[in-house]
Amino acid sequence: MLVSCDFDFGSPAATVAQKAGVVSISLCASSPKFGVQAIGDLAYTFNPSVATESAVLATFAMEKGWDKAYVLLDDTVAYTQGLCSAFEKFYPELEGEIIGKDTFKNEDSNFSVLINHLKAAEPSVIALCSYPPGGASLMRQLRAAGIDAPIVTGDAFDGTAWVSAVPDISELFVATPLSAFGGESDPRVKQWIAAYTKAYGEAPSKGQAAVGYSIAEGIQIALEEDGDKTEGKALSEALDAFENKELLIGPTTFTTEDHIPLNRPITILEYSNGKPRFVQKVTPKVTVTLADGA
Repeated sequence: MLVSCDFDFGSPAATVAQKAGVVSISLCASSPKFGVQAIGDLAYTFNPSVATESAVLATFAMEKGWDKAYVLLDDTVAYTQGLCSAFEKFYPELEGEIIGKDTFKNEDSNFSVLINHLKAAEPSVIALCSYPPGGASLMRQLRAAGIDAPIVTGDAFDGTAWVSAVPDISELFVATPLSAFGGESDPRVKQWIAAYTKAYGEAPSKGQAAVGYSIAEGIQIALEEDGDKTEGKALSEALDAFENKELLIGPTTFTTEDHIPLNRPITILEYSNGKPRFVQKVTPKVTVTLADGA
């Protein structure tokens, strides 16, 4: 069973699948709770853990010399909560300093108090844990207020569907499984983009689409290794044997306790005048565990 993104939305269906003895795979959940820890031994996600995203963002920020961060937490869903909690752990481990933090809700419309705090703090980077439309509205107000510090954020902002809300957004850096906008060194990515474009008449709008493809790759590998047994236990045992399986979105490892990829290299996109481009692949310089971002 394929279920919705994010632990909050996909876990009810995954719990039903677990009770029925059926393997469930989230289309893009990043919370480490999506797995053995909160659902059961038949629940998986191929998306990198939210803590891995945070570790990559913290690593990238420090490599750029941005050593004073202000954290903005949209505490609406598990994904955003995990993204910020992990960033707040890893950034200081890399010798960065968190100089302030504010919390908001995705449906908020006025961010004047938060903006005043940022102006007073003068951070070298803003760590944003949110998603559209609320996160985009916040970015628009930040830039309109003259706050031009670089912003680092997670894959909820991959793609361009939300950019019309902040058409000239620049100095925005997004962690995502891979770039749908060129620049990746792996020739398989170019082949996938070409095949996708041929099949659907347009290029993929975001790298997140590659997660679905990699889920199909993973299921195919598991079925080949378990003799085409689709029963929950057999399929789960085959998935649990994955050790650095080379999928389109990167090396993937599962164990009996870990059903989400940890410490995988992740792509950074930069948005300049509303247009995304590939920057680099980043491997976290800290070690991510299942406890991080939960």
